[in-house]
Amino acid sequence: AVQDVFLPTYLSVWNGEVYVEEILVLLSFLRPKPFDDFRENFLDPITRIWYDKGAVFKAKVFRAWRNLLENIALFRWDTRNIDEDENDFDLIDMLHSFIDYVDRESLSTLQEENDSAVLQMAILDFFRKVASLHRQHDLPVIVVPSPFLCARLLFSYCAAACSNLCSILVSCQPTIQSVYTLAKTESSAEAASVLSIPIVQAVDETAALLNSYIVDVCNAFWRSGAFQKQAVVQSTILDVPREVLDLLRIPQSQLDLTLLVYCQIQFLGFFVDFLQEEQGDKRDIFSTSLVSISKFSKSQRLRFLEYLRVRGLAGIDEFISGYTTARGASSIVEEPDSTTITSTMQ
Repeated sequence: AVQDVFLPTYLSVWNGEVYVEEILVLLSFLRPKPFDDFRENFLDPITRIWYDKGAVFKAKVFRAWRNLLENIALFRWDTRNIDEDENDFDLIDMLHSFIDYVDRESLSTLQEENDSAVLQMAILDFFRKVASLHRQHDLPVIVVPSPFLCARLLFSYCAAACSNLCSILVSCQPTIQSVYTLAKTESSAEAASVLSIPIVQAVDETAALLNSYIVDVCNAFWRSGAFQKQAVVQSTILDVPREVLDLLRIPQSQLDLTLLVYCQIQFLGFFVDFLQEEQGDKRDIFSTSLVSISKFSKSQRLRFLEYLRVRGLAGIDEFISGYTTARGASSIVEEPDSTTITSTMQ
């Protein structure tokens, strides 16, 4: 293809200032090839020049990488001949290496750009596509964001970033479950053709990491969760050491009144507006006691979740609905109980 021949030469001298849109479109239609060649000819030349570029340029690159990932998935490479000198590489391994590369670049770029919201949304859009590769394209690619990247997005000041991260974590579960089920059908011809031992091991590792992320989100949005001494799944990002728990000696009844998702910094402004709409005045949120907030009725909590959904922040509602075990009528609007979260591998 012309882009595979033209881009390596042009990118080596490209300054990132001219023909940006055209170059990124060509980049999104590259043919897959061994990752070392792919990185040397198409990825590294771009990342070498973007340290003096702004967040908007970098976000466009992440969008192009997302489109590249989708185009590779749409084209059924398993039923077509790749160039003879490139037909000995593992496509799934190449995709995993590519996703890992984007993950590392995402973390360093967010640090450089002070967690720019436009950059966060572009990165999350990439990982939303990653989460859908098996469900939409039957590719056994099982990857979740790395712990450092996930932590940075979880504690972002951008409500949309937190909401989208929660939505992505929810969408990962059926993918892991599907590939895990396929991996266990050892006699299946389909399983033998698309799965290998490393992929089966990756499913186990990713499922364990995803379960720990679920606990992390609960600990971040429902602060009392971080103080639970008995936990089925250990936290990866946000946890309180056992020795600290022993020194606190705080009754669990008081911990249950700690700040809820309503007062999470990303959603505080939305909650203030919600209270003003509910009460019909300009009442200051800080005049509402913490105990009163924690005792909001089920209908009030549901209305707040709907309030967020209408404003494009459906991820919290999806997370609560997707990762809570039935504990009564009010379970979908209360704190997800980390001790009852079912492993995705069961």
